[in-house]
Amino acid sequence: MGSLNVGRVSRAKRELSVSVYSGGCATIRCVTLALLLLSLVHVLGCKSKGRTRPVGFMRLGSVLELAQSEETFLSQERILLRYDSRGFSAMSTSCTYDLSPLTRVSEQGGRRWRSSYSGSGYDDKGHVIEGPSKVNLPFYELKIDQGRYGGPADTLYVEIGSEKPEDWRLPFAIP
Repeated sequence: MGSLNVGRVSRAKRELSVSVYSGGCATIRCVTLALLLLSLVHVLGCKSKGRTRPVGFMRLGSVLELAQSEETFLSQERILLRYDSRGFSAMSTSCTYDLSPLTRVSEQGGRRWRSSYSGSGYDDKGHVIEGPSKVNLPFYELKIDQGRYGGPADTLYVEIGSEKPEDWRLPFAIP
């Protein structure tokens, strides 16, 4: 039978307790720092900018076909395209809280957009009416390709990431 070296065991216990104690202090420091940062964010009133979609161009379709109706909901693209006497506008239908797709519902007082994931709600103009989202739905710039970019002539594109004011329109009149 081998003999047990008591000196080695007690030294190993001391080293283990020192390393656990040191790690515990580091953990306490990290938690303290995290709480300090959270309180600074709260005190300084940093606002969430909301989540944004990836930037880029997206083909919507033929300008003449899209101009035939006042509203076209492109569910795959998550875009609500509107056409009036001043031209086209494009509103995102992705929740600004979590980028989930919005569904249109008819409620007392009009049509609304609602996220089934976060519960955020928006009015028909894209204004937040119910949280947790705090950011209105963005409106994007539109462009008509006259065959310069390799696509079919008279094709309407939306530029995701290039936000415009709610009242901005891409001028277009049906010939």
